[in-house]
Amino acid sequence: MLAAAERRPRDPQGEEGNVAKEFMNFFLFLCRLLCGALIRCPFFVSQKLRCVCPPSYQKTLKLPRQNFRRRERIQKMLHTFCARAANRTVVVGKNVSSSSGGGRTTSRSTTTSSSSAVWVRARQRRISPSSWSSKKGSTLRRFSTAAARTSTTSNNGDEESETRKQSSHKIAPTILQNRLVRPERIAVQRNFSSSNAAAAGASPSPPPTNAAEDKNEQTTQTLMLHNTMSRKKEIFKPRAENGNKVQMYVCGVTVYDYSHIGHARVYVAFDVLYRTLRQLGYDVTYCRNFTDIDDKIINRANESGTSCEELTEKFIQAFHEDMEALGCLRPDLEPRATQHVGDIIDLITRLIEKNHAYAVDGDVYFSVDSLSKYGSLSGRNQEDNRAGERVVVDGRKKNPADFALWKTAKPNEPVWESPWGNGRPGWHIECSAMIEKLLGPVIDIHGGGQDLVFPHHENELAQSSAACDCEIHKSEDKKFVRYWVHNGFVKVDSEKMSKSLGNFFTIREVLARYHPMVLRFMLLGAHYRAPINYTQKALEESSDRLYYIYQTLLDARAALELKDEEFRAELENSKLKLSPLAADAKKLAEETKVSVAQALYDDLNTPLAIASLSGPLKTTNDFLTTKAGKKAVGRLSALSSLVSELENTLSILGLPTAVDKSTSILAELKALALKRAGLEEKDLEALMAQRANARAAKNFEESDRLREELASKGIGLMDGGGGDDAWRPIVPAEM
Repeated sequence: MLAAAERRPRDPQGEEGNVAKEFMNFFLFLCRLLCGALIRCPFFVSQKLRCVCPPSYQKTLKLPRQNFRRRERIQKMLHTFCARAANRTVVVGKNVSSSSGGGRTTSRSTTTSSSSAVWVRARQRRISPSSWSSKKGSTLRRFSTAAARTSTTSNNGDEESETRKQSSHKIAPTILQNRLVRPERIAVQRNFSSSNAAAAGASPSPPPTNAAEDKNEQTTQTLMLHNTMSRKKEIFKPRAENGNKVQMYVCGVTVYDYSHIGHARVYVAFDVLYRTLRQLGYDVTYCRNFTDIDDKIINRANESGTSCEELTEKFIQAFHEDMEALGCLRPDLEPRATQHVGDIIDLITRLIEKNHAYAVDGDVYFSVDSLSKYGSLSGRNQEDNRAGERVVVDGRKKNPADFALWKTAKPNEPVWESPWGNGRPGWHIECSAMIEKLLGPVIDIHGGGQDLVFPHHENELAQSSAACDCEIHKSEDKKFVRYWVHNGFVKVDSEKMSKSLGNFFTIREVLARYHPMVLRFMLLGAHYRAPINYTQKALEESSDRLYYIYQTLLDARAALELKDEEFRAELENSKLKLSPLAADAKKLAEETKVSVAQALYDDLNTPLAIASLSGPLKTTNDFLTTKAGKKAVGRLSALSSLVSELENTLSILGLPTAVDKSTSILAELKALALKRAGLEEKDLEALMAQRANARAAKNFEESDRLREELASKGIGLMDGGGGDDAWRPIVPAEM
């Protein structure tokens, strides 16, 4: 297009020739603008919102009539763009299209912010907003400042000052799933998409244009949780009469075998929720039960020739060891079903008295027809529960979907006395009885895996709602559970995990090859409600990332300890003027704190919280390794701020931060990497010595071969390093 325009013949004489020449100058300028060079082209924004480009633009008004439509389109386009940048209301023709929030709307008058316009241009060019002010005399910075000055101001000029701050504010972007993510922008959209208005089907309001108001709104202590009952995210609010007390019940394991990685996902997810609630200042009572009487337990005990008590005790102890290894906090209450058989019998008796249950030949069943809203949690209809498919065929039942509350005694089974004869409790009734006994008839949060929604939690809801004479949706204070929270499934190599497919892994089998924190980090890398694909590559990548995090923290702590006196001097010197790099790092630490909180308070968005660490980690390494970082004034105080925020984030995610723990984790990560590579320490030392000899002999082909051989096994050699820094675990090159 540019070449064709330059070859066009021009009239070098007369007024018409001058006009044509000036028009072509403007046309070339417009082409550059459309090619993405706008931010490098000088132009000014006047108070009347007219884009005044180089002076030749004014002469385009004298273009011949046949160019009138083109001239009008050019003026409208530039006029609209400058108006958006200046944060003013504009009317062009009949309608003006402008970006607002996540979509594109059309209206007669539109208001947008200057920082948003500049951000859009920066995103299209994939540049970092944090680099805008790093270049002195940047045209982009001059443009954003000039645009801010033209914004509508209040009488005292506060709004103009705030807008100017927005346009120059630097926020480190985050790379997440090959997309450039701006934490502030995501947080605003998240807040509105989760609001009651959005849930009701109304269009969400646009985010506030004032950055100060936006920040205050995002830093409020508000937790959003996805409620399975309402199928939307809701603001978490404890019951008014309970103050800051919160009750959370999570269904535990049936202890007849070692726990698998599906269990790990459940309890790591709710451990993060437990930690987040405590960080918000709530007094949380966390209850997690053990099902220690069940058909599977009885069968396994009979097969092994042991008693049910011995079997369950063994696997309860193993479960505690697994959870401790994964960094999960111990719940406040861990009841066992066999400890509450009396409470179960009392609950069943009340259900029979209220005609919600009936006894048949020593068995007791719950009548699903007695509760009109049965199926509201799972969304299933009664027609879905056809006998012979998911429902056991039993002619004694009034409805094939009726489920057992009490089972009559059978040979070689533990039994308890009851009004209906000797027997044992059913599976679903135990949780309802324990919740009512230990936490009361109404609790705040009930959690578990997605596979428990039906039938277990559906039946729990039916039993407890019927026992307390309260309808399922009657009121907030009368609900059995106010927030139902469920995590997604675990897949193994994109297939459902099951013993029949041979892709069933216990936690102990995984921990034999990978550090417990690697498994935890991998599980937190996906949102708790999304399905997660368990693969060896995912574990290797988590191991690599975790090593990088802990090595960076260890190096940063060592630098602070080495320069302890200098660090104290920086803190005591109130007149110390920080270098731009150090000042930016301190701002980044504060922004990381806000972005991590926003991510976790938005339905436990752990992937976004982890992604928020990328900027602080990179900046920390810059202070440790680059010339500019080492010479930056205020480097140590900035480094301390970054380390503090990194440690706080790791702590709330359940990852250890103590120095001794960090050191041991790094050593264990290396030891397990050698184990997976099939090498011992002496074997690796011999290979490194062989490679060093090859390099000394300038046999670089052999040197590269040895490096690649080790890299294919997950061992990355660090040239220039020595001792513990000579190598580090990496993702095997062959993966």
